[in-house]
Amino acid sequence: MALVELLTRATAPLTVKGHFPEEGQAGPLTASLAHVPELLPVSMPFISTVLGPSNIDFRTKEIVILRTSANLGCAYCVGTHTVVAARAGLDRAALRFLRVEADVCPLTAREALLSRWVDAVSLGRGELDDALCTEVNEAFTEAERVEITLLVGATMMLNRYATALSLPVSDAHLAWLTEEGWQ
Repeated sequence: MALVELLTRATAPLTVKGHFPEEGQAGPLTASLAHVPELLPVSMPFISTVLGPSNIDFRTKEIVILRTSANLGCAYCVGTHTVVAARAGLDRAALRFLRVEADVCPLTAREALLSRWVDAVSLGRGELDDALCTEVNEAFTEAERVEITLLVGATMMLNRYATALSLPVSDAHLAWLTEEGWQ
């Protein structure tokens, strides 16, 4: 159970009702952030921009988000992004690897390097390994390196937020995960 009430359009402050759908429920991020009307209008555009469509393709973004979330143990983000990553074309073996449930990496060489970068950024402390930095510099453009690294950081922030407040995975995503045999 979430540690904060997930507000609905009916219970949200008037100033943020526009962030809620006319029908149905807003996602847990919106529904929880609505408690602080000053945060919702600045947080959601940032989150949408970093996680949304950009020069980095959908599959790459989901690799970053799912691996980061698994590294940080965020049940909400792992559950949600297992579903989204599957929609991005990642098969079960790739999903298991990204969820840190399998040691064998079935990804392409570039994606495997990306996963190593995500691990170094999300799990490491201090300076990153020079050899890894050299590999990443050769494989990714400067713009890609900036965006991927910001995506890891933003995902880490959301992981800690969702975990601390025990945000729930949506019923629709839970149903898909159960149907597909994920725990």
